[in-house]
Amino acid sequence: MNSVLKEIQHHAELLPLAQQAELLDYTMYLEQKVAAKGQQCDHLTEALEKTAAVNMTKGEWDRTEFSQFSMNQAMRGMEEEPPLYTLDDLKERWR
Repeated sequence: MNSVLKEIQHHAELLPLAQQAELLDYTMYLEQKVAAKGQQCDHLTEALEKTAAVNMTKGEWDRTEFSQFSMNQAMRGMEEEPPLYTLDDLKERWR
């Protein structure tokens, strides 16, 4: 078992049974979400996330690492979304 899974297990064991069930529901949701998109993390992204998660548990975040990791997490999957607005939606244009 890798270190991230060990950390998750450690923290899950500290939770009451109801929250453990909630954690299980959430992990199953994430699993279904990944399966529905048919996405598999490439080795580089997976390694980055594992390293970042381990650093987070150790409290060893560098400001740049954290910024990059959080932006990657926030933007994940957005490249597939259609744009919300087009130029036709503008009421005024800058001249």
